[in-house]
Amino acid sequence: MSRPGWCFFHRGRFLAFEDETMKHGGLKRNGSEDFMKAKLFLGAVIIACLCLSACSRQGGYSGSHSAPASEEPSVELTEEDLTSLQEYAVSFAEYFDEPFSSVDELSYQAIGHNSLYWLVVGEGYESFETNDAGFPYIPKPLLQSYVLDHFGIENYEYPVSENPNIWPRYDPDKDAYLFSEARGGPRYGVSVLSETVAGETITYTMEFEISDFETGEIIGTQKMEYRFQIIPAAGGYVLRALSAAQI
Repeated sequence: MSRPGWCFFHRGRFLAFEDETMKHGGLKRNGSEDFMKAKLFLGAVIIACLCLSACSRQGGYSGSHSAPASEEPSVELTEEDLTSLQEYAVSFAEYFDEPFSSVDELSYQAIGHNSLYWLVVGEGYESFETNDAGFPYIPKPLLQSYVLDHFGIENYEYPVSENPNIWPRYDPDKDAYLFSEARGGPRYGVSVLSETVAGETITYTMEFEISDFETGEIIGTQKMEYRFQIIPAAGGYVLRALSAAQI
């Protein structure tokens, strides 16, 4: 017959402590003080085991198992990548020279016109079908893909004028825009003062030279800060406009 005593559950096991008073046939007349000491000792053991069990369930001591700090992902850019991106950023700043906090504040028409221009200049006339006068047809899906990459706008539709003499013209049979790359020159000369890459974002500080219209003399300067998101693309990276601020 098993002897009565103390037991408790710890880490999936029942632990039993046999009562020494029972083992020796009961309490002696003057043994109550020893019995109370035994109970206090046993209580301390139980509390210590429960604390260890709780720590185990919580993954141990938090001071020695702190979670690693999250790191912002970075983009590996070569010198060639940086040169190409900076050239685009300067061209962008030449024609979007006003501050904006998001692309929603940019002219919807200007986004399409400049995207068509950059496609023709970047790809070359020989990459596109042309009309009898030699002007290129830019496929609508190509324009939409370009605008998505550089401005984050999906399913872009160029707001074609009802005046047939104003280009670009949309040809529904070809699903393409007939385009002439002629456009006015930039209002300012633009130079890059600094560039900073932080994770997937690149920031350019640019200086605009304000010239006298008649003499061409530089009469002032203005600084702007442009932020772009770096987007992976076939054969490298492209920039998606985020914001521009005067500084």
